[in-house]
Amino acid sequence: MKQIFPTLCSLLLLTACASPTKEVKLNKFPVEEFSSIVAYQMNGEGDDAIFENGEFSKMVTGKQRELNADQTMLLLDFVQDDKSFGGEVSNCFNPRHAFVFYNDNRPVAHLTICTECNWMKSTPDLGGSAFTRKGSIRLSHLLESIF
Repeated sequence: MKQIFPTLCSLLLLTACASPTKEVKLNKFPVEEFSSIVAYQMNGEGDDAIFENGEFSKMVTGKQRELNADQTMLLLDFVQDDKSFGGEVSNCFNPRHAFVFYNDNRPVAHLTICTECNWMKSTPDLGGSAFTRKGSIRLSHLLESIF
């Protein structure tokens, strides 16, 4: 009995300290129809603005690639799966990638992504929070297939 008590106390302590699973509610994204998605590399400096005064911000640098049909489906699956979100929040946000959804060459939605802290900002707001491990892995595979 003396050996069971410390074990039971340890289990109770671990259970109490474990972080609960976060409930994630995602908004519909994108809300407008789109005809293409283009991925952009960003320099990670400054804020999260991909556009400034209707033009690309100075943060947009490097390569850009239009997503093919498979990559488009992978991105949509990622942003519409609540299991992609709910990870631990970090304080950095240095976006290195962005996805812009276009309809007839007009931007209708965009995502800016920091892979250092596993966080994404979106317009319109998707909701959610930091990426889960599963979400981070899915996003990494997608980015590797693009760039």
